[in-house]
Amino acid sequence: MKKHSRYKKRTNDTGAVTIEFAMGLITIVVIISVITTLLAGALTAIRCVDAARTATRLATVNETSQAITAAAKEIAGTETDVDITVSNKWVNVTVSAPVPYVPWPWTVSSTATGYKEDAI
Repeated sequence: MKKHSRYKKRTNDTGAVTIEFAMGLITIVVIISVITTLLAGALTAIRCVDAARTATRLATVNETSQAITAAAKEIAGTETDVDITVSNKWVNVTVSAPVPYVPWPWTVSSTATGYKEDAI
């Protein structure tokens, strides 16, 4: 005599692969989003470093603050904030720029220091 179970054995797995694929796809999208956000931050930081160094070089050879700011904005972008501080013979230039394409406010900044040459 055959023993019958009251639980029916499931033989149809329709939809299981679709759910696993959807979960995996969400994970991949999140990972790509995080990587893209971090790359945007890194590229903005590199542009700020380059802009601060260039602006400091201009400040050490006695350029005007408008020329210094314009050069920094040309390199790091138009939404860039440039702060120039002169103390005795030392010049500090801080360049801050917002990171694009992020859903929250994220600003990256860089500061460069140089020794100011004597005016001729």
